[in-house]
Amino acid sequence: MKYCDNAKCPYFIRVNKYAEYRDEVNKCSDCGSVLKKGERPDLQNKEQKEIDPIVNISSYRDLQDAYLAKGKLESEGIKVFLKNEYTIGVQWLYSGALGGVKLDVPKSQAQQALDILREDKSEEIIKQSNNRNIKNNDVCPICKSTNIQYYERSRKFGALTLLTGIPLILFGKRYKCLDCNHKWKPK
Repeated sequence: MKYCDNAKCPYFIRVNKYAEYRDEVNKCSDCGSVLKKGERPDLQNKEQKEIDPIVNISSYRDLQDAYLAKGKLESEGIKVFLKNEYTIGVQWLYSGALGGVKLDVPKSQAQQALDILREDKSEEIIKQSNNRNIKNNDVCPICKSTNIQYYERSRKFGALTLLTGIPLILFGKRYKCLDCNHKWKPK
């Protein structure tokens, strides 16, 4: 028998044991290191690294919500694992029976992950979306305030089109002053 004694080998990191190979193999398939002859040494006497257990911190009914949470945590450097993501992705009706898509993280990062998921950034998002098309020189023509909001009326006319059956092509973009509630069409 031969074995790979590289402590940085992906197999060793995953399993915390040296990889074993048959005599005809000369290089480790995981790291490419040259194999040593003999039996794999037992790590009982050597210092074994502690494996951080995985814990479930939340579950989501919809796969999209789980992916949003996963992306938010991974952007902060937390390793994330999703359980049932493929099953629910193929057959979403199983979500309730399986308990949803489970979001798991290493136990040592669980509290940090929960804190990140609890952060509420909705005010910043609303402020950015309201001001996305407002130019710096746009002001209310009535009160000269710069506290204005951009909105589209297409949803209202789309609903009226569905209700009446008559196509209404009166979509428009408007500004609304949040101080005096005046509405006007952009120039």
